[in-house]
Amino acid sequence: MKKFFLLNFILGIACLLQAAPNVRKIIKKSYPAYSKNMPVLVCPTEQDVPSTAETLGTILITSQPGRNCLDSVSVLETLKRETRKTGGNTLHIKSLRKEENCYQMMAVIMRTSEAVLRDSIPEAYADALSPFVSKRQNILSTWRIEAGVGYTCRTASIPDGLTPMMDYFVGQLTSGVSIHTSIDFFPSKYVGIGVMYYTYRAHADMWVSTDLSGGGDPMICRDAINFIAPALLLRYPISSRWTFDSRLAPGYINYKEKLTLLNNEAKVKGNSIGFHANISTEYKLADCFGVFFTISTTQGWIKNVTAEGTGMTSTDVQLGSNETEALSQLSFGAGFRFHIK
Repeated sequence: MKKFFLLNFILGIACLLQAAPNVRKIIKKSYPAYSKNMPVLVCPTEQDVPSTAETLGTILITSQPGRNCLDSVSVLETLKRETRKTGGNTLHIKSLRKEENCYQMMAVIMRTSEAVLRDSIPEAYADALSPFVSKRQNILSTWRIEAGVGYTCRTASIPDGLTPMMDYFVGQLTSGVSIHTSIDFFPSKYVGIGVMYYTYRAHADMWVSTDLSGGGDPMICRDAINFIAPALLLRYPISSRWTFDSRLAPGYINYKEKLTLLNNEAKVKGNSIGFHANISTEYKLADCFGVFFTISTTQGWIKNVTAEGTGMTSTDVQLGSNETEALSQLSFGAGFRFHIK
């Protein structure tokens, strides 16, 4: 009985050796092996090879009639399997020979970035079920921190009846710089909530005559609009790198204006309820970091203001029935996002 099992074992090994292809590899560099489900990009020509691909070595698969004859599909699958073992994910086919339906192939084993691989064979990536690949497909984070800066225009019109000098002075306050930051949480893939802070700054100056001798002094005005609010967020992944999202935030808006001439100051401030809305698109440079571009609008109107200044007490002012301080703005910005899984 022992001799019977030993004879069958020897015959089985002989059959495997006879059917196995002849594999020859020259490896210059290797990485940890990929799983068997990792797609391998096959490049028939030099032009198909990604420019960022790194060469790991060369491989030759041979088969002969009557011994270990393999068709082209079997040879290619063997090439892919050996490529994964070396830590590669790209094959550049250098030569292909056929002898009585038995194939031989020589190829260069290469490794390229997985971002390039996803873009080159997205269907294969979608079908890869290994935990290694699935982890890299989850590009959407649970927590997100962002900060950005933008060029902002006040959309309210300049009052009529101003002198040319005052029209120029007020016109300087209609555009400025905005800065915003937010912390966002996404309990689901597409919908999230967050808290945001937005501030707008504008500056105007003009030289005015302050005495009969023709001398003058600068008149300086600084405007600030601040907005803080909770936000509802929507996002949609366009690809493995690009994401489109939007934000709607009703909240508290605050307005401050400070006018300085000589040693005198006049201040006006007020607050109200406003809202902020934006749309943006993000490109992820890495799993945890990306850049975004956004268009946003902030709206608010103030009916009551408080005025105070040098030599005067604080006074509450009720604007007329047809008068409001319009705080509406349109902003074009960019910034950075940090992602926490």
